Amino acid sequence: MNLDDTEDGDLVHVDDEKSDEKEKAYSIVAQWNWKVQNYFIR
Repeated sequence: MNLDDTEDGDLVHVDDEKSDEKEKAYSIVAQWNWKVQNYFIR
């Protein structure tokens, strides 16, 4: 395997390809509903 050094290497960017595409991020919020005794996801 052609891996970087664990101390000084880049362990985040492991692909050789450079991508101009931006990464998309999202989050899921869940709240507990006491009346129904279940989570409500928005």
